Amino acid sequence: MADLFGSTVALLARALDFRTLQHGVVAANLANVDTPNYRAQEVRFESQLKRAMDGARALATNPRHLSGGSSLRDVRPEVIEVPGQPRTDGNLVDIDREMTKLAENHLMYNATVQMLTKQLQSIRLAIQEGGQLP
Repeated sequence: MADLFGSTVALLARALDFRTLQHGVVAANLANVDTPNYRAQEVRFESQLKRAMDGARALATNPRHLSGGSSLRDVRPEVIEVPGQPRTDGNLVDIDREMTKLAENHLMYNATVQMLTKQLQSIRLAIQEGGQLP
C-alpha cells in the first residue's frame, strides 16, 4: 500500500489499527470494572517506537534527513497488565482513568481519520486533474 499511496497513508492506516486496538483494550477494562481479580490492561508501544526511531537516525546520512519510516513498520503495540494497587476485590480497573483514555483515544482516532481523508482527497484530486490534461 505504501508504494501506491505513499508512506503517509500507510502510517495513518497503522495509527488507525493502533487506535482500534486501544479502544478494544479500554472497552474490555470497562466491561470488567466489577469483576473480582480482573487485571486491567493497557496498550504500549513507546519502547519499540523509541528503538525504531533510534535505528532510523543511525541510518540517516545527514542529521537533517528524515527517516523513510521503514523501521516504523516493525513497531508493534503490546498489551500489558497495568501496574498498581488492586482494590479490596483484587480488581485493578480505575474507571476514571479508563474513561479518560477512552475519550482521548476517540479524539485521536477521529483526528487520524480526518488526516487520512485529506490524504486520499489529495490523491483523488491528482487523479482527476491528471485525466484532464490536453
